[in-house]
Amino acid sequence: MKARGAAVLLLALSGSACAGAPEVRGGSALGAGAAPEGRRSASYTSADCRDSRGGPALRPSRVVVLEGSDGRRVVVEERPGTESLVVENSFSEGPATVFQAVIEASHGPYRVHEFWVPADPAASGRVRTASRWRELELPSGAFRAYLERPELSCTLAPAATTDSPIPKP
Repeated sequence: MKARGAAVLLLALSGSACAGAPEVRGGSALGAGAAPEGRRSASYTSADCRDSRGGPALRPSRVVVLEGSDGRRVVVEERPGTESLVVENSFSEGPATVFQAVIEASHGPYRVHEFWVPADPAASGRVRTASRWRELELPSGAFRAYLERPELSCTLAPAATTDSPIPKP
């Protein structure tokens, strides 16, 4: 794998984007509750969220894995009061698929959002967020971020149905 640019990037950026939708690399933002077309192959809700010190944290969300007619999979994260995050950038890691997107919100630093989705939809996954990471460009043109000290980490608990409600904060 070749490092993006001349070296592995260590990003700890802050900045401001134009008002409106956040800038997303590795995916896109859709209006709250919106999702791309596709067959739902798995659904999860966030649980047992922890901050970087291990204390309890809030991230009420529902994560859905969609498979398009072309066989490509994406992750859609739905959170109350925010736009849906659609993550397309992915790679395999053992029996899991890892989806990652870099987001710059108008109010804060860039952050990587990482979703570990197990091959077995009945198994638990995880979601993590970090503002510091190293990044490699993959031969496919995708990227892989190696998170350094994630600020937030949650279990992705399999939902009873693909339409399970988003957990309340």
